[in-house]
Parts: sequence; C-alpha cells; structure tokens
Amino acid sequence: MALPGAFFRTSWWNKGADFHWARRFDLYKTGENVSIVPWLTGDPGIFTSNLDVARQVVSGSHKTDFNKGAFGTGPLLMWGMNLFAADGDVWRKHRRVVGPAFNNKLYKSVWNQTQMTYNEMLATDQWSTNGQIALPAVQRITFKLTLSVIAVCGFGFSIAWDEPEISEDGSMSVQEALRIVTDNSALAFAPKWVKNLPFKYFRDYRMGQEQLSKFLKEQVIRRRAAILHDEIDASKSDTVFDLLIKARENEEGKYSMNNEELIGNAFIMLFAGHETAAQSLAATLGFLAVHDEIQEEVYQEIKSVLSDHPDPRFEDHTELEKVLAVFYEALRMFPPGHVLIREAAKDTVINVPKPVGQEGTIPIPIPKGFQVMVDMVGIQYNPRYFDEPEKFKPSRWYGTSNESDSFTAFSIGPRACIGRKFATTQAVCFLTLLLRDWVVKPILRDGETKEAWANRVLDASIAANNLPGYRPMFYPLGPPGAFLKSTRWHNGVDMHWVRRFQMYRSGESVSVVPWLGGPSAIYTSNLDVTRQVASGGHKSDFIKSEAASKILLGWGMNLVAADGEVWRRHRRIMGPAFNNDLYKLVWNKTRKIYYEMLATDQWSNRHEVSVSAVQKITFKLALFVIATCGFGISFDWEEPSRSENRAMPIQQAFRIISDTGTFATFAPKWVKRLPFKYIRDSNTAHEQLGKFMRDEVMKRRAQIASGEIDLEGDNLETRTIFNLIMKAGEDEEGKYSLDDEEVIGNVFVMLFAGHETTAHTLAAALGFLAVYDDIQDEVYDQIKSLLSDQTEPTFEDYAKLDKVLAVFYEATRMFPPGHVLIREATKDTVIQVPRPVGEEGTISMPIPKGFQIIVDMVGVQYNPRYFEEPEKFKPSRWHGVSNESEAFTAFSIGPRACLGRKVATTEAVCFLTLLLRDWAVKPILREGETKQAWRDRVLDGAMVITLGVKDVPVTFVRRH
Repeated sequence: MALPGAFFRTSWWNKGADFHWARRFDLYKTGENVSIVPWLTGDPGIFTSNLDVARQVVSGSHKTDFNKGAFGTGPLLMWGMNLFAADGDVWRKHRRVVGPAFNNKLYKSVWNQTQMTYNEMLATDQWSTNGQIALPAVQRITFKLTLSVIAVCGFGFSIAWDEPEISEDGSMSVQEALRIVTDNSALAFAPKWVKNLPFKYFRDYRMGQEQLSKFLKEQVIRRRAAILHDEIDASKSDTVFDLLIKARENEEGKYSMNNEELIGNAFIMLFAGHETAAQSLAATLGFLAVHDEIQEEVYQEIKSVLSDHPDPRFEDHTELEKVLAVFYEALRMFPPGHVLIREAAKDTVINVPKPVGQEGTIPIPIPKGFQVMVDMVGIQYNPRYFDEPEKFKPSRWYGTSNESDSFTAFSIGPRACIGRKFATTQAVCFLTLLLRDWVVKPILRDGETKEAWANRVLDASIAANNLPGYRPMFYPLGPPGAFLKSTRWHNGVDMHWVRRFQMYRSGESVSVVPWLGGPSAIYTSNLDVTRQVASGGHKSDFIKSEAASKILLGWGMNLVAADGEVWRRHRRIMGPAFNNDLYKLVWNKTRKIYYEMLATDQWSNRHEVSVSAVQKITFKLALFVIATCGFGISFDWEEPSRSENRAMPIQQAFRIISDTGTFATFAPKWVKRLPFKYIRDSNTAHEQLGKFMRDEVMKRRAQIASGEIDLEGDNLETRTIFNLIMKAGEDEEGKYSLDDEEVIGNVFVMLFAGHETTAHTLAAALGFLAVYDDIQDEVYDQIKSLLSDQTEPTFEDYAKLDKVLAVFYEATRMFPPGHVLIREATKDTVIQVPRPVGEEGTISMPIPKGFQIIVDMVGVQYNPRYFEEPEKFKPSRWHGVSNESEAFTAFSIGPRACLGRKVATTEAVCFLTLLLRDWAVKPILREGETKQAWRDRVLDGAMVITLGVKDVPVTFVRRH
C-alpha cells in the first residue's frame, strides 16, 4: 500500500497494491485476519475481513486508539484537508459543515439532473438513430453521466454531453483534467522531481492538476462573492458547493473552513461523486448483461412502477427496490473504497472474534504506529456475512432500505460515506431509464459463453488489463522509456527483441501496461491482426499517428511517416521513381563502388583483410550507393564526404543522426543546449545535414527548371530518385505537389532507409555466413556456376542469384530493421484475433478509440506459426521465393510495404555476389571461442532508430 509497492500489480512472485482483490477467494482461508510483513521495505500490518474488528478501529469516536495516519490519506490531500482525509476534531468540524448540504432537496435535484443528462445522451447522433449501440467500454457513458450530474448538483455548472477534451483555446476541459488526475492518483505519492519530468505523461498530469486547481479556486471566489452579494440565495440553492460556502460563512471560530479546505472538499466531491459511482454503474450493467433473468426481473419492476406515468419520478425511488438491489450487489462485489487504513495512536489491544462456530474473542496486542487495514473487499466476500459471496445475487438486498447498516460497501459507522444516497439516487434513476428503454447484452468473442465473458471482463479495474503481458515502469516507445534498455527488472525500448523467444508464450498478442507513465498498448506477433491495423485503406479504423513517427518527422512530412490522403499523395509522386532503370543503376553503381574499395591500400594485394566491425564497410557502401543513385553525388572511398564549406563530413553527420535520433527527438530544448560533446555533435550533425539537403533541393529545382538536367534521355546517371521526385513535384499541381519541406523530409527518409537499414542487414548477413561455412559454400557454388562463362555479374543475373538473395532475406528476417509498426484506433472498434495454432476461428477483441496496437515485426519473424525453427538461420526457406512475394514480411506488408525493397535487395545481391566470388568470410574468434559462442556473443540486436546488429568482427580471406 506504500511506495514502491503501491505501483506494483500482484503476480505470482509479488503481493502488490491489488493483492486483496487478486487473492479475495483464498487470502483469509486460515482466518479473518492476516499479517503482512514486507521483507525489503515498509511497515508490517494486519489485513482484516472481520466487521467487529473494523468497528473497533474505524469508529471515529473521541476515545478511539486509532487514527487515519499520514499514509491513509495520500492522494486525498493533494487539494487540501477534507472530510474524507480528516480525523478526530478536524473530521467533526468538516462533518458539521458538510453534512447539512446532503438532504432531500439535493437528492431530488440529483434525480432530475440524471434524467436530463440521460435524455441529452439519447439526443446525440450515436443514440438517436440507432436501435443497437455497441460500446467497448460502458464506462464511456457512466463517467460522462456521473461527471455531468456532480457538476450541476455539486457546483451549478453544466457540461455538454459532447464537450471536447480540449477546448478551442487549447486548454484542457474540466472533464479531461479530472480523468487524468484520478487515473493517475498514484502520482500523488511521487516526489516533486518525478512530477516535473519533461515528458508528456507528467506534463498532462501537471496540466490536469493546474486546470482543476484553477477551476476550483475560481468556483470558490465566484460563488462566495455571489452569495455575499445575494446574487445567489444559498437557502434556495440546490448545489452542494453553495451550501458549503454558506455554511462556512455562517460558522465562526473552530467550525469555519478556509479556502484550501473548501477546495479540498470540492475535489473530493468531484472525485467521489464521479469516479466511484461511474465504476459501480459500469459493473452493474456488466452483471445485468450476463444475467438475463435478473435483468428481466428488474425490467418487470420498472414497467410495473411506471405503468401509469412514462418517466420515473423521485418519489418512485422507494418502490424501485430491485433496481437499488442490483446497484448494491455490484457495489458489494466491487467496493470502490477497497481498503480503510488505520494506525494505532498508542499501544492498545483489539479483540478478534474466534472463527465461525466458536464463541468469544482473542485479544491481540497492537503496538503504537502499527497499521490495521480493513479490507472492504474481504468483508464483502466473507461467507460469515454473505452466503455464496462469489455469486451476483441482488435478491440478498430486497427489502433493504437506502439507510440500512447491513450494507457496508459505503464503509461503516459515523464515517460511512456521506454521499451514499447521492450515489444511489443517481444510480436508481439512470438504471431505471436505461433498462426501461434498452436491453443490455455482452459483446462476446467468437465462441465465447456468457460465463467466460464474465470471468474475462468482470474483473476489477485495479487489476488493469485482462490480456496477459508486461507491466514496465514506462511506455517502452516514448520518453523516458525509449532511453532505457531492457534488463531482468525492466522492459525497455528493446523488450520485444530481448524477450523474443518468450514474449508470446501465452499468446500472439500481449498487453503492455506501464505502471508509472505512458499509454497502454497491445503488442502483436500475428499477421492477421497486422493486416487489420496496418492496411492503410480508406475504411481503416487505424492510423499511423504523427506521434508514432516523431523521429522521422524531424525534417518534414514524408512517405514513411504520412498517413491517409497525405500518404497517397506522397506515394503518387515517389512511386514512379522506383523502376527497372533505377535498379539497373543501383547494380552498376554497387559494382563500381566495390571495385573502388578493392583499389584502396587496405584491400589491394592483400591475402587477408580483418575488420573489427564489418559495418565500417557496409555503411560506406550503402551511403555511397544511395548518394549516387538517389542524388547523383559521388564520394571517394578513402576521402571523407563533406558538404561544401562544411567541417563535418556528410557521412559522419548521418552516422551521428542515426545514433542520436531518440535523444534529438525527445530531449527538451534546454537539454540540447548543454555543453557536452555528445550533444554538440548531435546539434552540429543536424545543422550540417539540414544545410546540405536545403542546398540540394534549391540547386536541383533550378537545374530541372532550366533544362540543365535532362530526365527524358537514355542517360541513367541523371535518372536519380531525387531528380525524378523533383520533376514529379513540378509536373503535379494543387493537392498532389510537394513543398520544399516535404521534399527534404523524403530526402532524409531515403538517406536513412537506403543507408541505415541496408547496411545493418548486410552486416548481419556476413556475420551469419562467417559462422555457417556450409551455407557460404552453397552460395559461392551458385555464384561460381553463374559466372563460369563470364567474369562480371550483371543486373540481368539478379533473378538467377536466388541463394544470394535468400541469405539477405534470412538476415533481414532475423534482424528486421523496421522492428515495430505503431497504429492507433481512430474510433472504438473491434479486431479479430486468431485463436492459437491448432484451433479454428477468431476471438473478437474490442479496441477503444486512441488505443495503440504495436505490430512487433521481430515477433512476427520469430513466430513459429509462420517460420519453422525461427531461431535458426535457414536461407533455404527463401529458395525460389520471388522478390515480390508477400511471404516475406520483414519489409512490412500490404500497400505500405517498403517502396525501396528492390533497391535494397539489388544492392545486396550485387555486393554479396562480388564479395563472395572473391573472398571467404571468417569470424574473428577470441581465444578458445567456438563459432556458436561467437554467434551468441556477436549476432545480437543493437537498437538505434532501427534494429541492427552489434559490431561484427570478421576476416576476409582471398579466394584463389
């Protein structure tokens, strides 16, 4: 219940903040009181599920030996002292001021406002014209309802049903601010420096706090002034807030409340009157959805009560006992105030009843400072008080009045929830209206029974997510999680690589729910799910959000980052540049660059050439090929490639940008101004490359406009990607043209995709060939056979070199550069998830708007559903597979598959053919190291912007 345990979920190895829920059926098997003794940090305590013990420690009387203690009030004190957090005389003061506001006049107002809000909901487009409404989360309506009611009845202001989360002036709405603050209430425990971290999650939390604080302060000032100047007659007002202010103004001395206390109580009203009622209503509707007979019984009662009037009246609430009973039973099974924490103010003794069937009590000494946790979940599931507690049985409450002490889910004694009748009035009215007009049914997965649905769905929100998965500290793909590597205690940005052999053991889709910061998501390794979310069609319910492509948007919108119509515009302009003329140019330039490399001192007249990282060769090759074929710029193998009048070589600038992309994207501006070499180099590289690309765009645009560059002739040298894109942009008009920023954005992506990804994959391919002599010999034999009557491979030979291509394909499969595809739901939708291998059919999975699906391309490539023995390097799986085959998915799938795929494979096949014709590749082994040990040590993933391989040390031995 304390830091850091409050942030952890219960698992097989840990009892977390929710352990009394997760263990509700077995926690008290040995007795109604259990000790909790942390072995690392924190104070020991007792959890109790016994009402007699509960009454001893939570009575709230003057003579009690227990108080709430500092910890028991944590998140509730963030706005100021209030009725819920107070204790002793302070609590009595607050109770005296707050109590009179909760009266029949208020409850009648609550009833009327609930009815108005329900009718407002029905008037929306979603409800007014549809006979069936499907909701992936019914909380979407219950939260709106309860906030609207508490806003009017508590504060006298209205919130429209369709109010946007962000207002026109860019500020956060009260509705959204309250949602963020309540959803992240655990941050109340976090130190200030954590809350001030410069990441979106924390910024949103701070903004939510600021908006709520501003709203509450303004309400206090405005309402107090209005009451003092008789603009509002508090004696006639229906709102709780007005009555609180009036009561405060009437009191003097020890019973008056200051502004901070008023704001504290206002927040608690918003929180308790919104969060708890909404969750309980959602649970009620869930239970009714699976218990048709109970729903029908309640409906018949409603029909009977409303037989002579169409709309329910406040006076009807006492006759709607079955409606109240289903709400009570849902509250029993999901008590919102799930634990009451009390601390001994002095050494004392509590009397613990003996087990059921035995009379008498046992005295237990409690030392000063010791905590007793009243487990309200345990009480509600205690068979001493409730027969068959695991069953939803509203009938146990039939005939129970709204004020009965037998109902304990609202706490007990004088400290029982003051807003109890507020909540039940609202619930009875809403449920009566809804069940009068609608039948509630569960959204079942394919082949799922109602019982299975109940087991899957009706679990406490405190337990977070029903889908098995991981609970990292931060969202792995955003700050600060993107800066962290995976370890045995944390799942970071590379979790899907590090855990690739065990991540999907429980299923091909897993949840990733950060417990401190960032959005929840589903990672999937299933291609059918991938096709549903990554298709990019006009009717797709998923988009590639700009936030998911932030690293690639640093230079401007581009083909890889774009979505929807913007993507189609970029694809229309860029597509024609990728044709056979380009691929022939790539082949010829790759061959030319290879011979330039051989002419250097390092290679000429050498029998062996050793390199500590083969990437030194592959990165140069890939950069030079894309520079020549993409931009018409030639570099010398031994000379640094510099932009004009620039100190840093373009090659070095691009290497730095690749290595520092995450930092440059997510680091705040003040960090980028720090005087460290890493940061200075990153800034310089961005400036140099930016200047280079802007200069090239201006120069090429002028050359094409003047006719200096002829793109219509037979000269392949001028038909570079850059020139063709510039020309296409000039030919297009209106919505299909690209501006300079978009051209630069696509230039960067070409440099990046045509350099970084190909270089890493070539390095991996050479690493695998160094380990597996038999595969290298097989590839060499094909090359030798093809070249038996010629000396040089030509572009026309490309299709015949299928074993060379297969090596590159298999290396790409094992190290897919585009390691994740991030998609976001544009609306509430449903995806069909295939059942496990060996089972037919699919499972329907509701996905709420804004939820992320992360296609794990590493997981896809290592999924045994698609690849037999996926952990093995087996190029033979690609023998005979054409370059256009959809069986190869590491370049993505569907219409958004990588446009430069054949550029990469053409370059790779040409280079590997030439290199393996002339040289054998050997690993540089450490003393006593085997090839398998070398593979395990060297051929591991390196996560930068893309997924690559660590430095690959090899020796090239000249063939005779």
